[in-house]
Amino acid sequence: MSKKSSEKDDCNAVSEKKLNREKGAIKGTLSRIETFTSEKTVSKDTNITELQVKLKKLEQLQTQLDKISEKYCEIETSEKFEPIQQDIEQINERIEETEVGLKILLSNENTITVLNDNGKAKIRLPEIPLPEFSGKIAEFANFKNQFTNLISNNDQLNDSQNLYYLSASLKGEAKLLESSSDNFQSLFKASDRYENQRQLIDSHVLEIINCDKIHSESAKELRALMDCVNKNIRALKVLKYEQNKLSDVMLINIILQKIDKESRKQFELSLKTAEIPTFDILMKFLETRSSLLDSINRIPNSKMINRNTAVSNRAKTLVVNNKKGNIIGCILCKNYHALSRCIVFQNMSIESRKNFVRNNKLCINCLRLHSGACMSKHRCSVSGCRELHNSLLHQPDEIRTASQVLNSGEGEEAKSNPSTAEGQTEVSVLMFANKSVVLNTLFIYAKTADGCRVKLRCLLDNVSTLCIIREDVA
Repeated sequence: MSKKSSEKDDCNAVSEKKLNREKGAIKGTLSRIETFTSEKTVSKDTNITELQVKLKKLEQLQTQLDKISEKYCEIETSEKFEPIQQDIEQINERIEETEVGLKILLSNENTITVLNDNGKAKIRLPEIPLPEFSGKIAEFANFKNQFTNLISNNDQLNDSQNLYYLSASLKGEAKLLESSSDNFQSLFKASDRYENQRQLIDSHVLEIINCDKIHSESAKELRALMDCVNKNIRALKVLKYEQNKLSDVMLINIILQKIDKESRKQFELSLKTAEIPTFDILMKFLETRSSLLDSINRIPNSKMINRNTAVSNRAKTLVVNNKKGNIIGCILCKNYHALSRCIVFQNMSIESRKNFVRNNKLCINCLRLHSGACMSKHRCSVSGCRELHNSLLHQPDEIRTASQVLNSGEGEEAKSNPSTAEGQTEVSVLMFANKSVVLNTLFIYAKTADGCRVKLRCLLDNVSTLCIIREDVA
C-alpha cells in the first residue's frame, strides 16, 4: 500500500512541475502583451489587425489558465493549492487589465479611422523610386541628400536593408565601388570620394563653358542654354560660390559666344548705352527672345508653304502609279525619288546594281516594276552604247563580253512578254546628254624598297573593276 502511495506522489510531482512550466509560459507571454499595451499609442502608424491579434492571444491564455487551474485541483491538497490559487487569480487580473487596455486602443483607432473616412478622400500617391547614381560628380550631392532622407534616416530599416537599397541605387561607374565584404557604412563612406568639392566646382564650370552652340534661331535651344547656365549657377551657389561683377562679365561673354548671330545682333541693338550689361539683363533678353521666336514659329510662312508645295509637286513626278493607284517611291531607300536618282543605288558597284535589279524583278531599262515590254524610249547613253539597258547598269568594254549574255537574255525575256500597259503612267527621270565623263585624280605617296617616298598621280573610276598601274611605276 505504501509503495502505491509513493508512486502516486512521484507522478503528482512530475505533473506539478509540468503545470508550473505551463503557468510560467503564460506569465511570460502575458508580460510581453502588457509591455506592448503600455508603450502603444494611437497614431497613423497604429495597426488595427495587430491589436486584434493581441486580444485573441489573451483569450487563448485565459483558456489555458483555466485548464491549468483544474489540473492543480486534481493533484494538490487544500493546503498546497491555496498559494497556487492566489497566483492564478493574480494572472487572471492581469489578463483582464491588459484586455481592457487593448480594447480602449482598438476603440480609439476605430474612431480615428471613421473620422478619416468621413473627411476628404484619400489620394493614393505613386511610389517614390530609389534615387540612382551613375558616377557623375555633379549628381552626387543630390543623390546623397535623397538617399539619406529616404533610406538612411528610416529607423524601420536595418543595415542589411540599407546596404541592399544602396547597392540597387548604384549604376554604371559607381557600381564598381561594391565589394563582397562591404557593409552599409563602408560602402556609403566609399561613395564619399565623389564628394570632391574641387572636382565638383570644375564640373559645373565646364558644363557652362561646354553648353551647345546655337547656329540658327531656335526658341527651344535658347531655353536649353538658359537652363544649362542657371542650373549650374544654382549648384555653385549651394557650394557658397556667389556671383560678382567679374563672374557676370565672364558669363555674359560665354553666353554671347553660344547664341546665334541674329540673337546676338538683336541684343546689341537693345543696349542703349556703352555700359557693360548685367547678367540679369542678358537672361531677361534671352527669355523675351525665346518667347518671341515661339510666337513667330506659330505663324505659317507663305514662302515656306509655296516652297513645300513645289517640292511636293516635284516629288510626285518621281513616282509611278500602277493599276491599283498605289504610289511607289524608291524601292531601295523608301524615299520619294526614282531608283535611278537614289544615292545609295548609285554608290553600289555595277554587279550589285544588277543583282538588286534582278532580285527585285525590275526593268533593266527604266529600273521600274511593270509588266510587259518597257515603253521607255531611252537607251544606254554611255560611250554611244545605245543598248536596251539603263546607263547605271552599263559595264566597261573590258568586261563587256562576260555581261552581254546576261543583258541580251534579259532583253529577250522582256520582248517575249508583249502586253499592253493600260492605266500606267511612267516617268523617266534619268537622261545622259554628255558622251564623255570627267574622272577624278589625286596625288598619293608611295614608299620604295629603299624607304624613299615617291609622289604619284592616280585616276579614280568608281565604275571600273580593274586595277591598272604603269610599268615604269611598278
